[in-house]
Amino acid sequence: MAKIIQKVKLTNSFHLFAADKGWIKKKEIKSLVINMWVDSGAAMVCLPSRMISELGLEKKSEKQISTTSGYVLSSLYSPVTISILDREIELNIMEIPDGVPPLLGSIALEAMNLVVNPRKQIVESNPQQNGKYFIGLI
Repeated sequence: MAKIIQKVKLTNSFHLFAADKGWIKKKEIKSLVINMWVDSGAAMVCLPSRMISELGLEKKSEKQISTTSGYVLSSLYSPVTISILDREIELNIMEIPDGVPPLLGSIALEAMNLVVNPRKQIVESNPQQNGKYFIGLI
């Protein structure tokens, strides 16, 4: 299967909240528009350390994660608002080393009712729901 890349906007969720409350100015909200590798085999949204720093995210905890190299300790960071197509979701971020491409995992895709279309090599709205955005609870 070919590599699928998706353009994604990531915004520091705390900054959005702080700006809404008037604690910071809207121009102080940190965000990035980046291309991410779509990895439906990965659960989390993973960002290199440099991007986490650019977004001003705070470390929340450390977790054992399973990788192709075995189990390693990785840091979990405060949430970002992830915007793809006409969809948004807020999720915590897992840290990966600089030099590794940012990964868009299955939790974000499922939460936004997006699917990978391997034939077209794109991410698209779930055709089973006629492209409508809703959150399934069952």
